[in-house]
Amino acid sequence: MLGRYENFPEMRHAIVQFANQIPTRELQKIIVKVLHRLNTTQRGFKFSSVKSVQNCNVRFDLGIADGLAFNYLDQEVMKLSLDSVSKAAHSILDVICIVRYYKKIGGRRYRPLRFDYYMMRFRFSEEGGNIGVYHEKGPRRFQIDDLVALIVRRVNKELAGSKRPKITVTQI
Repeated sequence: MLGRYENFPEMRHAIVQFANQIPTRELQKIIVKVLHRLNTTQRGFKFSSVKSVQNCNVRFDLGIADGLAFNYLDQEVMKLSLDSVSKAAHSILDVICIVRYYKKIGGRRYRPLRFDYYMMRFRFSEEGGNIGVYHEKGPRRFQIDDLVALIVRRVNKELAGSKRPKITVTQI
C-alpha cells in the first residue's frame, strides 16, 4: 500500500505532535511536495547543528513507503503519491530519509562521510497528528529535532504562500 511501510519499527526516538486547521488531504499533498523539493535540491545545505565536521555539506534522499519497500521520491513517485492522496487521505504516511554528509576537501572536491538513515511516520487526524522518527543507523550528526523542524518550516512556508493556516508543533 502506497504510503505505508509494513515493517516500520515500534520504537521511536522522537515523537512530535502537531495541530493543523486544513484538511488532511491538502496537508499530505503539501508534505509530499516539500519532501520532493528537499530531494531535488542540487546544492547542499549547511546546518549549525552538524558540529562534528567543519565545512560539511548536507543532502537528503527521501522515499515514500510502498508495502515492504521505499520508492525514491522523484517526479514519478511524487505524481503517484499525489494521485493516491487525491483519491483518499491516508491515516499514515511513512518516509525514509537518508541524510548524506560531504566534507569539503580542497577547492571544489567533497568526500562522502557516513550517512544517517531515519524513518518517519506521519500520522494524521482531523485536527493534527504526529511525526514519529526512528534513527535506523549512522553517526547521528544531524539531530532529529532539526530534521523535523526543517520539514515543519518548509511546510509552513508552503502554507503561508497559499495563505493557509500554518501547522503548529504542540509537543516534542
